[in-house]
Parts: sequence; structure tokens; C-alpha cells
Amino acid sequence: MSLKIRKGDKMEYRYKNIYLGETIEEIFPELNNSNTEYKCSTFVLLYRPYENIEVYIYLEFGKVRLIKIFDENFQIDNTLKVGIALTDEIINRYDLYYDDFEEVYLSKKYKELVVIVDLADNIIGFSFVKDEGRDWSSPKDKIKNYLECKNLLDIYGSLYNNDTLDADIEKREIYGQLDNYKFTFDMITRDIKSIQNLETGEFVKISLNE
Repeated sequence: MSLKIRKGDKMEYRYKNIYLGETIEEIFPELNNSNTEYKCSTFVLLYRPYENIEVYIYLEFGKVRLIKIFDENFQIDNTLKVGIALTDEIINRYDLYYDDFEEVYLSKKYKELVVIVDLADNIIGFSFVKDEGRDWSSPKDKIKNYLECKNLLDIYGSLYNNDTLDADIEKREIYGQLDNYKFTFDMITRDIKSIQNLETGEFVKISLNE
């Protein structure tokens, strides 16, 4: 399996039919409880479509933002591929540099490319990662009154900080709780589906109209 570099020296971050930035709407028909698990610590769906492939769907964005590839037959081109030694020629060609913290090689030329090596600097895999340079560890709400939310992102900061986020692949829903209110969102659109007062069992009237 090889990945082609497009004209203009731009890399296509794709593994077979899966690509970086793919929306959850596009990929969702392939997901099920056998090949996908919800990771509560990072609020992602971890999808394993093939052996040695991990696809991370970030529910906050509704997109694939990380692909890890350890397929021994995968190659970027005839020069950069799994199973070969990382040489100075490859480092210079792809403008790679070593990240001491992550212990991988990053590229100044191809920002989404990560080259994973073993202790002997042999290439054992690649990652494609979408990083916009923002700090996602402290998300903020978009509105003050959480009962007026229309979309997950309106109150994502509070839900994230309260550590109440959950997801159900079969029901295609995302859940969260603030105070005594349970919020249910559509996993694809992230629009609000219901707000329930857990003390009374009653549902708050919602409207998606502007």
C-alpha cells in the first residue's frame, strides 16, 4: 500500500479509503461496536478498520484528526516506507527533525506527517495528525445559559470540565450532564436532541431555530 504525493509537492494523508479530515458522517456507516470503541479520556471514537491501523475520530470536531499506521507494507513513496532505516537522505528530503518529547520525527515540510521509529532508527510506522496549534485542553463555552444550547459546542467547555461526556455508537448519541440536567446530542450533527431534568424527569423545551 502506497500513498501518493500530489502535484505541487503536497502529500495526501490517506490510508486506503480513510483520510485525514474525513467527517464522521462519511465514515459512520463503517463503525460498529466490534471495530470501534469510545475513549472517554480524550472524547474520541477509536476505529480499527484493519489490522495495525488506528483511526481517531474527535467527537468535538466530528472529524478524523489522527491516523496511526503500522502496516509493514505501507509506504509514502519508494523512498519513505515502513521497514527501512531512516537515513540522512530521507531526513533532508522530507525536512524531518526529532521531537524529544514524543520521540518521533516530525516534518517542517509536511506538517501532518509523523515518522515513528524504533531505537535503531528503523521506520516502524507513520501517523497523520491534524493539529491547528490550539490548546484543546481548556475548551470554552459559547453561551452562558446551558439550557439554551443548540449544539454540543455551545457548552462543550462545561461538559468537558465536568467529566460527564459519554457516547453510544449504536444510538448515534452523545451525552453530558450539568447540575441535574442530562443533555443528549446527535453524534453526527452534534445538535441537541433533548435536555432532561433528572430530578423531575421532565424535558426542557428546545428549539434549533435561530
